Amino acid sequence: MMIIRIIVTKCYQQNVINNISTIDKQVSPPELLPADMKLIESMVNTKQAVKKAYAANFDYSTGFMAILSLLEETKQYMQTAFKPYVVHQLKNFIQAQLEVLGLVFSKNSEENSSLEVVKLLSEFRTTVKQIATGELTKVALLKACDDVRDNGLPPFGFQIEDKAGESVVKTINYQEFLKNQQRELLLKQEKEEKVRLQNLEKQKKLEEEMRLAQIPASEMFKSMPEYTEFDANGIPTKMKEGEEIVEVPKSKTKKLQKDQELRKKLNEKYAK
Repeated sequence: MMIIRIIVTKCYQQNVINNISTIDKQVSPPELLPADMKLIESMVNTKQAVKKAYAANFDYSTGFMAILSLLEETKQYMQTAFKPYVVHQLKNFIQAQLEVLGLVFSKNSEENSSLEVVKLLSEFRTTVKQIATGELTKVALLKACDDVRDNGLPPFGFQIEDKAGESVVKTINYQEFLKNQQRELLLKQEKEEKVRLQNLEKQKKLEEEMRLAQIPASEMFKSMPEYTEFDANGIPTKMKEGEEIVEVPKSKTKKLQKDQELRKKLNEKYAK
């Protein structure tokens, strides 16, 4: 606050009052909604409050608080479908007041951002012209629109959301936008990896099923070294148990028969 105290002294009082930006309350009325008019009304009221504060023995504290109050109201306004023209007018007003108090903004940063926006629009215009002349398809136009929405505008603090046939412009914190985008990308990659592994598992099962289908049900147990004798259908009747050859238990025989029935169905499935 020391800089403000030094700058805002009585010797500058009249100069400060004369430098307060003029805001026209009647800017394009037909195009403005009640919310826009309310903010413009607040700008006019703030101008009057600041002027009154400076004129009253240069009460810079009251004037500064009025500007902060307007900034907070603007922040709320910009969470809705705001009018860029209104915000631009307000930005000029607030910036002028803060510069009067010694808070000077860099012009180069603003000019560079403006240049980048112009480049973005120029590239989009080129794409539209190429589509109009038949060099590109309409699909390319839709892709260009998405690219402006997803990659072009966010770095400048703006995001377009498509809702119910209309587009809504919102202000965003670009760093938070990048974090959310990264989270969404990771979630997408995790989902894609999960699907890939599921598909891989399905493919392995299918390949194994096809391999087994090539072996007739009557031959499926004959390649197993634990079985030594088989009946006419290929069901094991005798098996090794240590050094001895024994009869296959009835409980095991039933299970082997069920397994063979499943293999028969598999043989029929791939025989078609």
